[in-house]
Amino acid sequence: MYGRLQGLYITKDRGVEDIIIFADSLLIIQYLKNENSLKDNSLAMVLQRIRSIVVLFHSRRFYHILRNNNVDVDLGNTMWKLIRK
Repeated sequence: MYGRLQGLYITKDRGVEDIIIFADSLLIIQYLKNENSLKDNSLAMVLQRIRSIVVLFHSRRFYHILRNNNVDVDLGNTMWKLIRK
């Protein structure tokens, strides 16, 4: 989540006005769209910061992608495990 937060700061600083956010967590997508609340306080704090930046963009779209279709996340997790060894 912190990487996404930093990415949004950079994107906004570069003048981008329209964003699309993909996530494999339906709960997070619903939270960012103000359709749901979270019980995990640490996650909620980060997502509140993300939501406060997201609303500054002219247009924003959110898409939920199924976890088994999220090849990039799987690849990233595998690479991270290899780097940590």
